[in-house]
Amino acid sequence: LTIYENLTVAVAWDKNRVTYPTAWEEFLFWLKSYSLWVICAIAFIIGLIYNYVAWRRFGRDPKPGTIIPLFYPPEGMSPAECIQLKNNGKAAKTQFAATLVHLATKGWLRIEVEKEKRQTRVIREKKEVPKKELNEIEQQFFDRLLKSGSITIKKKKYNSKLRTTYDKMVLQIQKKQKGVFYILNNRLKGRQNIFPLATLGVGYLLFFLLGGSYYIVIGTFVLQLFVNMIFSSLYEQPTKEGRALLDKIDGFIMYMKYANKE
Repeated sequence: LTIYENLTVAVAWDKNRVTYPTAWEEFLFWLKSYSLWVICAIAFIIGLIYNYVAWRRFGRDPKPGTIIPLFYPPEGMSPAECIQLKNNGKAAKTQFAATLVHLATKGWLRIEVEKEKRQTRVIREKKEVPKKELNEIEQQFFDRLLKSGSITIKKKKYNSKLRTTYDKMVLQIQKKQKGVFYILNNRLKGRQNIFPLATLGVGYLLFFLLGGSYYIVIGTFVLQLFVNMIFSSLYEQPTKEGRALLDKIDGFIMYMKYANKE
């Protein structure tokens, strides 16, 4: 045959010479062809069901009580403690400034803003100035920050004392509140990671034995991690005591919004 010439061979045989696969054999063949899809889908569904059931049984927050306007925050709680409890035990950027202003209103320090120098001076008040009582967290914050009597805060300039004072205050609040006012449910968070790891292991084995696209396994793994992140935040919950305090904080916020918004 020269170029562009073709040859066709036709072969025929009588019917029933070929044994057709049974429905079960066709199903097994389909299963092998799409094994990665099947296993990853099953792993994702099982992980999703586990997260949902675990959240329903152990992670649901106590129902809030009746929220009514309150003129004062919960007794003995500083602004920083209220902020952190409201933020599910996590630190917030507003805690430092809130504590600083709160100590000023209690008469322990004064804040002098020097706009031209783009800095703020925080100065310990004299002993004879009348002061309101501080709780333990506020007292330690004050002692760390103003041990030398004053401190200058310059805009956009790192200050190690500010950082240390803030970090230690946050850690102290965590020790006071964790397990008492809120629960992180870390045991549930640990168990939920079993499913993404199992998906990687089984997926790699099937990819090695039967072939396919390993991107299916990676995609499912990432999707499982995303679902776990969502449920991890849902697992965190206040205790009954914490929920009662949150009701009081919400009542105080309600009062401030309507009476002292400005």
